[in-house]
Amino acid sequence: MKSHAFCALLAVAMVAQSRSQQPEVTPPPLFTLSLSQGHRGAVDPHFQVLIVKMTNTSEQIMQRTWCDSFGEMYDLVVMYNGVHVKKTASELENRKRLEAGPGIPGIGSGSMVQESTGPGESRYDTLYYKTTKPGTYQFTIARKSPLSCSDKGVTVKSNTITIVVPKEAATISH
Repeated sequence: MKSHAFCALLAVAMVAQSRSQQPEVTPPPLFTLSLSQGHRGAVDPHFQVLIVKMTNTSEQIMQRTWCDSFGEMYDLVVMYNGVHVKKTASELENRKRLEAGPGIPGIGSGSMVQESTGPGESRYDTLYYKTTKPGTYQFTIARKSPLSCSDKGVTVKSNTITIVVPKEAATISH
């Protein structure tokens, strides 16, 4: 009888161990991002127009305010001729203020009107990047997303687009 009890205990321990070794399943993020090129030079001949498409992949309505608009909450990653372009001190400071939220004067102090994006729907934002030097630029967008049914978050990245600025286009001035 003692051997049967031992075998049963051993079986329970083995099942518990195999369950603890299984990888934890991470729920998916609430959205996807895709990046495309808009009409170059629409504002200034040196500006690249980048269109961000955010698609709601959750079963909830996503809300955002004016403070979230105009691409301010996206992290634009830029490579120039294969080298990562570091953000300037003012860009880093602006990012820090944006991530702190609308409680800071001057941030989101305009309209707090809500915009809703339903499940399966997409919304679009336009970003601009000044390319004054000829060469190859690569752009990727990233944004933090909470995970469905979780307090944890994950960084969602877009596709990468490549834009080649010819020497003639880089030297155009107003």
